[in-house]
Amino acid sequence: MEIVFFGNGNRAYSCLEHLIKNNIMISSIITNEDEILKKPSLIDLAKKSCIEYLITESPNNIESILFLKKSQPDLFILGGYSKILKQEILNIPKLFTINLHGGKLPNYQGSSPINWALINGETEITISIIKVDKGVDTGDILNELIIPVTNSDDISSMHDKANTGFHKLLLKTINQINKKTYSLT
Repeated sequence: MEIVFFGNGNRAYSCLEHLIKNNIMISSIITNEDEILKKPSLIDLAKKSCIEYLITESPNNIESILFLKKSQPDLFILGGYSKILKQEILNIPKLFTINLHGGKLPNYQGSSPINWALINGETEITISIIKVDKGVDTGDILNELIIPVTNSDDISSMHDKANTGFHKLLLKTINQINKKTYSLT
């Protein structure tokens, strides 16, 4: 399966590194310019793993479209990626695009769902992997994982827990997609 990974930041790095360690083949990586300044960065990981990458502030521009079509991808994965993809981009993969979302849907749509769950005093957070559609965090859910919040947790520890949870959830989801055993809710 040809996979293109879109990402930025810790969640993206952590999940991409985990996929590579588990022999999931990534054909290319799309990231933002601010990733250049991060250490470690997705760019470092791409170079180390000999994965082609594109740094762009607009994944919807013609350069990005040509880059994405070149590999004839089956699946796009969005991990910590903040840019909205236009329908033309979402139509490129043979299968679909999935997003790693850090919140229970539909309750926690949009950015910073883990922060909002903690602010709202939730005793657990739910991380979700969803099929991307034209809305923001409105697609069908492929998999979810509930993570308890303890009294000692803060935003940093909850992001660490979510990233670790995404490792397992993402591998499970990719395997289900590969075997065509996934279901959408």
